[in-house]
Amino acid sequence: MANLHPDTRHLRRGGPGRPKGSKDRVTRTFKASIRQVFEEIASEDPDLIKTAVLRGLRGRPRESFPYVQLAAHYIDGKPADTVEVKSKSGSPCVVVLAPGVDTK
Repeated sequence: MANLHPDTRHLRRGGPGRPKGSKDRVTRTFKASIRQVFEEIASEDPDLIKTAVLRGLRGRPRESFPYVQLAAHYIDGKPADTVEVKSKSGSPCVVVLAPGVDTK
């Protein structure tokens, strides 16, 4: 298989990313417990979540941006990331689409 990125001199052996078998920074049990807490809050007091989101949306621009961005992603869907790949040799590039992306 051809090298897809022409300049790989700066990469260490094995390529970028986490090594196989490395431990998660945040454990799965911790993530599960946080999810459980939020599910309990959502079922017992949904107005609390609504109030927090509205407070975030109505905040100053710097603080409200993550809330507006999250709302846009839920309403319109997250836009596809565009990556431009240039090759010196002119060989074809590989394009990987995220699941659920319509190619028409």
